[in-house]
Amino acid sequence: MLSENKGITVVSGLWNIGKENRPFDHYLESFSKFLDLEVNMVLFLPKSLEELVWKKRSKDNTKIVNFELAKIREIFSPFWANVEKIRNDEKWKSQAAWLRNSPQANLEWYNPIVMSKVSLLHDASIYNYFNDEYFIWLDAGISNTVNIDTLQGDFFSKLKPL
Repeated sequence: MLSENKGITVVSGLWNIGKENRPFDHYLESFSKFLDLEVNMVLFLPKSLEELVWKKRSKDNTKIVNFELAKIREIFSPFWANVEKIRNDEKWKSQAAWLRNSPQANLEWYNPIVMSKVSLLHDASIYNYFNDEYFIWLDAGISNTVNIDTLQGDFFSKLKPL
């Protein structure tokens, strides 16, 4: 099935950022389903997740970039203080009823990770480990919200015209 998705690399990352309402094992379960997708992948991950990946994937279609959580702070350092100032601002938190209790407002790593996705996607496209033409970021825990079966088969190749 990988041949149907030739030319596309899915880029993703996964880190334990300490969500209190959901244990990290929940995300590992979603990630395990994600790893079954038949497409080239570049994964920015801490060393501790490599074994899980290699149990399910091949080096022929998977590149792991060792990327510890601290690396996010390092690359995001010029913006960290400003993002934290906004995240902790009561005026910002009161903009919407849901915001105060959201990960965006309560987890210091959440916003920097979200804002770093484009840079990580860019890096994967520059190195272009699989000589692909198309790159897409897909959250490693996507099966938490989307039925992973909808992403199987030729789903990714259908994105090309778009």
